[in-house]
Amino acid sequence: MSFRDETSKNPTSGNSSKLFYGWVIVLSGAISGFLNQAIFAIGLSAFIPKVREETGWSLTAISLGFSIKQFEQGLLGPLSGYLIDRAGPRLMCSIGIIITTIGLLVFSRMDSFLTFYTASVIIAFGQSMGALRAYTATIVHWFRRRRGTATAILGTGLAMGYAGIYPLTVLLVAVGWRSAALYLAIFFCSINLPLAQLIRHRPQPYGLLPDGEVYDSEPSEKSESKPVTEEESFTVSEALKTRPFWMLLIARAFYGLTTNVHHVHQISHLINRGFSPKGAGLFVSIYGITQMIERMACGPLGDKIGRFRMFRLSFLLLGVGWIFFAYVSPQNLWITAGFFFTYGLGHAAHTVTGQPILADYFGPQRFATITGIMSPLSLAISILGPIYGGLMFDIHGDFQLGFVILGPLIATATIAMFAAGIPTLSGKTIN
Repeated sequence: MSFRDETSKNPTSGNSSKLFYGWVIVLSGAISGFLNQAIFAIGLSAFIPKVREETGWSLTAISLGFSIKQFEQGLLGPLSGYLIDRAGPRLMCSIGIIITTIGLLVFSRMDSFLTFYTASVIIAFGQSMGALRAYTATIVHWFRRRRGTATAILGTGLAMGYAGIYPLTVLLVAVGWRSAALYLAIFFCSINLPLAQLIRHRPQPYGLLPDGEVYDSEPSEKSESKPVTEEESFTVSEALKTRPFWMLLIARAFYGLTTNVHHVHQISHLINRGFSPKGAGLFVSIYGITQMIERMACGPLGDKIGRFRMFRLSFLLLGVGWIFFAYVSPQNLWITAGFFFTYGLGHAAHTVTGQPILADYFGPQRFATITGIMSPLSLAISILGPIYGGLMFDIHGDFQLGFVILGPLIATATIAMFAAGIPTLSGKTIN
């Protein structure tokens, strides 16, 4: 069924008294983001101690599998971004969910490096084809003034993913890592696949404008095929010729490098610092709860004071936060509080502004394609993160020095964002 065919069945079409359908997509994306974050971005790190215990593999070797996953996602970025813009986010998200599920099933049966790395590649392929990218590519079309708020709600789903690590660690202890992976694959697909069917690419064919505004009259066939109210956007070639594109690329690369270390090695670091496995899971879950609150606050605040300003500040907060995280321990609550405040606030600010400002700089029309082009270039450095963390642990016996080094490294991304300047479209400053 074509996109236009579905407009007659949409209960929100031309009726401003009902719930703006954009919020339905946001809520679906939040739930989907929770599952993707809890199982793949964060949850797989909880499997590392169990996998090491059973296989005897070094942490560096296991980290390589996570790096392969990140590299594959980046390599497929341009293709997936192009397909999301052209074929539509709903179709690509559905395909990605099925492929990701297959990858997790392969992971549950892996018995060698080959099958482990194969599972990593399959999961990466599925995640890059859909997952969160499909929802963010949709939301930038459905929202303009309230992009930050919409992204903040979407981001709360990702934050809930941190909270989901605790029940996941309980599941690991109860049934073992192989059975846990199998159950998670079934659960992931049965929830995410129906949610993906709620995605609608743009509001204009439904007689709506971004942020819930309504056309004065029903759009004609001509206006449906090329909405005159679409926000002005750069073409891909135009974006590539701008300085903000390359400065954003540098900033995203530094963030990807450091955040991948955090995602992959945080559980191992917490256990190494004296937390029990369940205690480490509880720590991450509490962090996720605080993220939900901070992201909901940062979204509207970014819309008000300027998303690009908040984005700049996020790198400085993350830099300080890494220092706190290096020294976190069950005995020192002040260090823990410092980490939650600095890294947590920086993480929240970055999450709710990182995607919207790309649309602020370049417009929504080729959003997925432009972000897809950025992926392989930025991830060329970010894939080194998990390997770096694994090597530092294998050499020093802990992550402390490695994490201290990451502090000033991520803070330098602030310089790139100042060089990017203020985002403008049609000569008007965009928040």
